[in-house]
Amino acid sequence: MGFQSSIIFRLVATAALLASTNAQDYESTTSKSTRGTILEDEGNMFSTSTKYIGDKTNKHPYIIDDLDELKKIIVASDLNQHRDLMQVACGQTMNIITADMLAALSYDTFANMNASGLEEAGDIIENFFPKLEFDIEMRKVCASCQSEDLDMLDPYCDPSAYGYDVTHSGYVFLPVNINDDGSTSIIDASKLQTWAYFRPLSRSHSDSILLNTDPSLIVFNLLAASYGLVAMGFDMTGYGDSSTLVPSPLIRVSVGTAMLPIYHNVKRMIEEESGGRTEMNDEIFFYGYSEGGYSSIAAADAFEKLGIKPQYVFAGGAPIKTSSWTVMGLLRSVRLGKATPDSLLNGALSGLPLSSTRPGVANFMQGQDALAGNRSLWLELFTDDEIPRGDLNYLLENHGEVINLQSFFSDAMFDLFSNALNENDDNPCATATIGVNDKLCEALKDQDLTDIVVNADYDIDLCHSTADNLVVIENIPEGIPIKYTLNTDHGTSALPCLVKLFNGAELKKPKMRKAKNAKSSKGSKGGKGTKSEKSSKSKGLKSEKGAKSEKSSKSKGLKSEKGAKSEKSSKAKN
Repeated sequence: MGFQSSIIFRLVATAALLASTNAQDYESTTSKSTRGTILEDEGNMFSTSTKYIGDKTNKHPYIIDDLDELKKIIVASDLNQHRDLMQVACGQTMNIITADMLAALSYDTFANMNASGLEEAGDIIENFFPKLEFDIEMRKVCASCQSEDLDMLDPYCDPSAYGYDVTHSGYVFLPVNINDDGSTSIIDASKLQTWAYFRPLSRSHSDSILLNTDPSLIVFNLLAASYGLVAMGFDMTGYGDSSTLVPSPLIRVSVGTAMLPIYHNVKRMIEEESGGRTEMNDEIFFYGYSEGGYSSIAAADAFEKLGIKPQYVFAGGAPIKTSSWTVMGLLRSVRLGKATPDSLLNGALSGLPLSSTRPGVANFMQGQDALAGNRSLWLELFTDDEIPRGDLNYLLENHGEVINLQSFFSDAMFDLFSNALNENDDNPCATATIGVNDKLCEALKDQDLTDIVVNADYDIDLCHSTADNLVVIENIPEGIPIKYTLNTDHGTSALPCLVKLFNGAELKKPKMRKAKNAKSSKGSKGGKGTKSEKSSKSKGLKSEKGAKSEKSSKSKGLKSEKGAKSEKSSKAKN
């Protein structure tokens, strides 16, 4: 019964290839002579530009205006070097990337994809690149539900929520103007849309999203920011600055616990630094692949429940049916000999938060864990700060006691879903047995996103592959259309899915104020909201339009202060 250990060892030979693909060097073919190129208004060709931010006397220390310099930062190569970068303080600017440098690097990436047959990459070059215009400031952002006073955002920021009082980290790409003195200021627009990106599953819990993600995936956030959106990414619970917590992939409530404080922190920061002239509106795009696809759907649902209807959701390779085919599909792949070391370990990582390692899930300490063996050994594996990404040999040497288990899944987990496969049962938890797997099923159903996808009254674009052996195609609910269908494995489908989904996004350029009315320096006064002192209660995430507004407020949803100069205290129900 269970996974045969020979299956794992039979696949060890692929470990070297997996390790190498996790550190792909997306070298640009642009020669040094074309550095500083900028996209012309007409067409999609580049021409040499003599405008270099770096030529300015007072260059900001973080400004990236050299293509090789940008590539060194984006391209993942050495894990320990990346971890050194994570010493960046919360709130600190990490880099500033000029629009022309972004266009130069991105052009090569998308042109190569287009040449390989991904037509949507060519569409992005033709239709999207000519509209890139803003420089980008990248900052590390940290916040917790407690620090942002969001304790009434139930259940995500309820004081009993796992990680409620623990700082979570992420990043924001801000569309900015680079001033003559090298400083930056938020672009002078009244309203900005939001682009929320969620990364795929990662086993490097101590690293930031920026450092454990394929560099080609970050480019979409850069493009969105240069277009004029506020682009965010989230380390998620158990990663980055919250690495003291148990990694919690595919836990629905934890998506909100990790995202909402970061979102709120950035929203308030923009309003304060612009002197109330600029704010994030309620138009949010949710975007991700694999675990990121799952998180984008879960996050959109959280926002709708808190009073903000999602603008659009783009989810690729998403494990939607956590109480059935997410597990059954992996077991079937094992039976067919199609499971890889990565897929087995990713399945185990997904089971970690459902193995009495953290509270807040229905099967916690109920004797119905998802994983077999000693839970403390699984915790040691998935919180190992030295684990090289994709290095199965390291895991075998340092965590062999759990890696060599005959079955990663507990008897309760394995028997339930193995029997379901044998009996062609698409809903095994419907007949859960009390005291055997009922609490495990309850925990799995709590994370299931089927009802959201089926009943959402907002648009959800899905991309999935019929050849996906990690997150099988049956994860898509019956009757739900798949906008983009591929026929490659899970990892190979990531970039094509994200390109296709991004190409389908209808983003809105911010409406800029006329130059004569612009006051773009940080903390500038003028415009509405600079003297707002009110505090309010509502069922929305709080938004402080007043740059000097410091009062804390509690709500059961997304808090917002509509009156820019109003000093009323209001209560609203969503």
